[in-house]
Amino acid sequence: MILITGATGLVGSHLLYRLVSAGHPVRILVRDPARLRVVERVFGYYSASFAELSDKISVVQGDLLDPGSLDASMAGVKQVYNCGAVVSFNPSERDWLIRNNIEATANLVNACLEHGVEKLAQVSSTSAIGKETKEQLLTEETEWKYSRSLTGYAISKYESEREAWRGEAEGLQVVIVNPAMVVGPGQWGESSTALIDKCYKGLNFYTTGVNAWVDVRDVADALVQLMEGPVSGERFILAGENMEFSKFFGMVCGALGVPAPRYRAGKMLAELVWRAEWLRCRITGKNPLITRETARTANKRDLYSSQKIKDAIGFTFRPMQDTIEWTCRHYLNDLKKPVTPPDPSSGL
Repeated sequence: MILITGATGLVGSHLLYRLVSAGHPVRILVRDPARLRVVERVFGYYSASFAELSDKISVVQGDLLDPGSLDASMAGVKQVYNCGAVVSFNPSERDWLIRNNIEATANLVNACLEHGVEKLAQVSSTSAIGKETKEQLLTEETEWKYSRSLTGYAISKYESEREAWRGEAEGLQVVIVNPAMVVGPGQWGESSTALIDKCYKGLNFYTTGVNAWVDVRDVADALVQLMEGPVSGERFILAGENMEFSKFFGMVCGALGVPAPRYRAGKMLAELVWRAEWLRCRITGKNPLITRETARTANKRDLYSSQKIKDAIGFTFRPMQDTIEWTCRHYLNDLKKPVTPPDPSSGL
């Protein structure tokens, strides 16, 4: 039996399809069963019948912060994919996010050890990779250094990796992947899919930064290949392509058929924008759309190397142009149809 946490998120939902379409029985731990509609939608992106595949999926309602629900999900499980994590760049949620993600991973590792799980695949992030000088390719060996500029999310993912390595020291096989910005269709408006939504609704400014991007299908494929292979005790960057934000936004807008952003938002303008947004949210009580963390990240130039996984298992990545066109096509299609909940008769 395979267990996936975070199966209603972007990576988790595509990974779930990848596994069940190959015939594997999978158990998923979910906090809110209503979010299973996301899974049904993702299966539809592959022209797959959710009803036909749902007999391979069993659901346990619970939370990684609740050891009791974790115990209920572990019976007979030999492989665990941990895709569950909170993503937020809201300064008011920084401390909570760090505690949440670290504690969730610690609980899962403890449950794996207690129930005799053979192997854990931990989904981390390139934000947990060390940073060096400008324009230098960052690798799995780049030294991690704590600094005031680190986001709460980055700290939480790095410390979560340390919990996974603790599990390895106690006898659990562990492999970690560090995906770049994941691109693919899913729950629109959440995580990286929010970038597609923002482009469609109108984006006037582009930033000067560079980031790495990766297809969600590549993340799912890499996870399965690493889980099913002999590799253990290693971490792998998953970065399909290093690309300027301006180029990425231009490709997305082209695929959506909307105007590309025209105005450059340098560091000075970005600093003014996040401060104005902070003031707006103080007055209205709403969550900020742009924070200090996101504004500064959008102007960084972080380039990542995926050579390690290419050498280890011969992995190849999809072209980002193809990924963007695939993602935007489903975005436009989803705008035309209502989202319906899963059929109760499916057992989910």
